[in-house]
Amino acid sequence: MADKKITRVWSPMKASPDYTLSPDATPEEIRATVVRAMRDELTVQWFSEKDFIYRSKAGQDMNVKSDEVYAGMAYVTSATSLFHWLRFYDFKTGKMSGIGPDMDGKMGNTCASSVFWGWYAAVSSIRGCYTFHMTPANGFLPVGDYTIDPALESLNDHHTDEIIRENGKEKIIDAYTRVKPGDAIVAFKDAKSAHAQMVVEPATVVYREGVIDLDESYLVVQDQHKGLRSTKAEFVNYYAGGKVHFAGHLAMKRPFSKLLKDAYLPLTNAEFEGKKPYTGPFVKAEGAEGLKTLSDVRKLTLVSSYPVVAVDLAVREGDRLLGESSLLTTRDDMKAFIATALPLKELPLPELSGKGCRCTITITLSCGAVLTAADFICE
Repeated sequence: MADKKITRVWSPMKASPDYTLSPDATPEEIRATVVRAMRDELTVQWFSEKDFIYRSKAGQDMNVKSDEVYAGMAYVTSATSLFHWLRFYDFKTGKMSGIGPDMDGKMGNTCASSVFWGWYAAVSSIRGCYTFHMTPANGFLPVGDYTIDPALESLNDHHTDEIIRENGKEKIIDAYTRVKPGDAIVAFKDAKSAHAQMVVEPATVVYREGVIDLDESYLVVQDQHKGLRSTKAEFVNYYAGGKVHFAGHLAMKRPFSKLLKDAYLPLTNAEFEGKKPYTGPFVKAEGAEGLKTLSDVRKLTLVSSYPVVAVDLAVREGDRLLGESSLLTTRDDMKAFIATALPLKELPLPELSGKGCRCTITITLSCGAVLTAADFICE
């Protein structure tokens, strides 16, 4: 019944995306890719196999109904990616299975993490997952000529309104005019008022008598936002009609005057600015030379160019699958900056010896690439 109820607006994601670019990708191509990646987070359509209340510590509890369509990942504090979400997704029907009221710490993202995961589709020079991580020490660079302490690791230690006062409003306004698609804006006066968004168009700058009109000049942004709304004009290209619930914006205008009042800083990264070339997906399994038994896989550390989303272990005898297990990275891995140097000590193991069998470890990265990290015969 659920499949029939949602056909009135249905446009499910057809397959898991792969954002991998060519080795010579330009900054413009990288920018376009991250905008698309975040938009996929905000527009993926889904419905639940059952009714439940999706508890959220970050925003607003979602009263999920199995006969309603939802757009975008749930706004919760888990700071997980689209590829985490798609592990529970049926590409033929759009049904999400295995999600429930206890998922706040496991599945979904916040305003900042949606920007981070968008950037992680093609940017390898950053780390972190929350608004307070958006600092130079973590790869977030100022747009234009204003400055931030390059050693600053957390906006908890130095808020955006303080940075604006130190630089002066004129430098920040000038920075707004230089913003390009893919750049981020972040406000952090304190943890309760923090918010991050991604710019999707070049800045629109309006002059009045040679002076920038702060009310008429604006940025167009997309964001993940707490609270559910029904379909608006900006989503019209994604839905055929009917009612769709979503928790975000695709093309919201932000006047310079409002950005300045709320203490937003525009931020970019080395790849966007052409200071660092695009890095393709790769993984190296440190300790692989010692692999002999199934339990040895827990001694591995996976070093990768982009954050690991999932680790999958398969044990086969010829073409026959004997056992398998998986490990999904969490917000704690992202906060600890270990998703690109991930130890497998917590990887579940199938209950079998594996002797004489082929063991294969594959990983899914934040850019969508699926790579083989290890492949060996158990002794």
